[in-house]
Amino acid sequence: MADQPGSPTFDVELTGCRPEPLASYLKALGVFRLVAEQKDKNAHGFWRGEHFVLRSTLDHDALVRFFVGEWHPTPVVSPWNSGSGFWPSTSDEALRTIEISKDPRLLDYVATIALARKAISSFGLTDAPDKGEPKTRLLTYLRANASEKALAWLDATAVLTERDPTYPALLGSGGNDGRQDFSNNFMQRVIAVLGEPGNLEPALFGEASRAAEKGSMGQFSPASLERSNAWDFILAIEGSLVLAGSATRRLESSDGSSLAFPFHARAVIAPSLAEGEEREGDELWLPLWITPSTFREARRLFAEGGAKTNAGVAATGLDFARSIASLGVDRGLSQFIRYSIQQRNGKNHFTTPLGRFATREVRAARLLDEIDGWFDRFRRSSSGKNVPARVALARRRLEQAMFDAVATGAIGPVLLELGDTERALARSLTFTAKAFLSPLPRLQPAWGTEVSDGSVEQRLAAALALRPGMRRRLIPLDESGRGFGRGDEAGLVFADRPLVDNLHALLRREDVEALQQDRGPEEILTHRRCSLTDIAQFIDDTTNDELIERWVRAFVLVDGGLVPDVPNDTILPPASFAVLAVVHHRRLGDDVLPHTTGALTRACAGDAVGATERAIRRLNANARPLPVAALVESTSRTRRIAAALAFPLSLQQRRTLERMVLPTLDTPDSTVPDFSQEQV
Repeated sequence: MADQPGSPTFDVELTGCRPEPLASYLKALGVFRLVAEQKDKNAHGFWRGEHFVLRSTLDHDALVRFFVGEWHPTPVVSPWNSGSGFWPSTSDEALRTIEISKDPRLLDYVATIALARKAISSFGLTDAPDKGEPKTRLLTYLRANASEKALAWLDATAVLTERDPTYPALLGSGGNDGRQDFSNNFMQRVIAVLGEPGNLEPALFGEASRAAEKGSMGQFSPASLERSNAWDFILAIEGSLVLAGSATRRLESSDGSSLAFPFHARAVIAPSLAEGEEREGDELWLPLWITPSTFREARRLFAEGGAKTNAGVAATGLDFARSIASLGVDRGLSQFIRYSIQQRNGKNHFTTPLGRFATREVRAARLLDEIDGWFDRFRRSSSGKNVPARVALARRRLEQAMFDAVATGAIGPVLLELGDTERALARSLTFTAKAFLSPLPRLQPAWGTEVSDGSVEQRLAAALALRPGMRRRLIPLDESGRGFGRGDEAGLVFADRPLVDNLHALLRREDVEALQQDRGPEEILTHRRCSLTDIAQFIDDTTNDELIERWVRAFVLVDGGLVPDVPNDTILPPASFAVLAVVHHRRLGDDVLPHTTGALTRACAGDAVGATERAIRRLNANARPLPVAALVESTSRTRRIAAALAFPLSLQQRRTLERMVLPTLDTPDSTVPDFSQEQV
């Protein structure tokens, strides 16, 4: 092996080794590994744009000569698989050709095949062992007796744990994908290229090639179908060995040992899956690095798995995304390619690139650290069987929103999904109690500053969220406020109905409680959270009521809620709202008004005349007489006016409403309010 510091080095642009598809990425790792292990241990590799660069003592022509005349293939054999060539059920032509070969480059292969045959004979096996003790015993024997070179394939395809062997999705179920056995296909292609180098340069440099040979690339490049370049497959398999696995204990695993293959993760579940469908699959997060690194450094990177979160080793695609965005990545990694590995077409897998994640800081993503503990408990409890559909769907939607947040920095959708998730849990109290799940702890104020989008719906929700004890109106809480209570709590008024109806129930309940407890008028806002124009738009039914309620459920989770920038008023609410609001809030100037019986009830029922008649009588008795006896509105509009009474008001806003409907004192410049509505 070349190992002279003074030797000239060359940067060879491997333009045929690109980040995508997966086969091309693995091919780059394969070239890097083989050159570093068999020719130049000081070789460096890195990614430049959309291809891999090999820096070594080999120039373009020397690299080609190395693979044509010096490369020793890794002994890739899988005697535990029925399609491996060791059993009568499949072709053994390639295996037997290697077994009797005198080519010095195949000596390791010949010895490994002999070891496998010895194990099969010793254990008295006549067919490929199925899962269970026979298969575990065969794998254990090979693992204990194989050469170091043969161990590379064994470690990449299966890891022996305290229980059954575990297999990485990258190499199917122990070196085969459905009916395609990778080891048998690898041997067939090795025999082909040792006899005739064929399309080596197109594989390395992406040049035009002769017709591809028969043979599928499988999940490594699904688009290749039934014809491919033999070198593409060989080098992809050689590169896959860099991702060898090891048994490790994950911090989030409650049952002890679970498998951690480098850069493997459970997939983020898309919310589009049908109810009850939990086809998680696997993901690969493969790094691109721009700093020239030795293979030893690259091997260490892959051995460590590369990503960690506050909870420990990254276990899911979401964990990887958060690790990349929040905790940063060392060693000059520029980005990660995310691949999805899903099982389709029977037992076959299908690998699809899902995009790239740059190793950059996403400020908003750090807020997710605050919910780590709660979310981890919720994710474990809401996965698997016997989970209410609404809870499972909420978890999928929340996980997807968190994933998107670390990519884009948009934390607002996460806050919305947290509110929706708490609602789903509150509607599944039996499950929640059995799973020992609790409401979300109070979030820090920074959540409120990160989510503002300047919408009317957000401002109206921010005002509603400030109502005293609002969270208890939305979900059942126990006395401590830290656990779920009973579903029949008297103070719980929000149900599965339109927002207008829920606000009516809220106002009526507060009205009853105020009379029972002999409470005075509600507090006045120090700073307004919505404008009177916002309230006018709500009354005019031009707002999204469903979104308002979702934001209310979100903002009650945040300490201090949302403090939005409130624009100046351009339109004022109708006089009927002003009349009812002054009376409902029980403040007129510095005076406190008595409770007005019947006004709220009639307004909620849509009776504008009955409601405003009572309110105007109250104002006439406590202020300057109004020039009308009552006001007329449609039933639906009156019900929205009644619901709008739930929005808390600032002192300035109350003074504005008073000036709208109360005549001024009898002075030379006195004015009479302009009631532009129908009057009685």
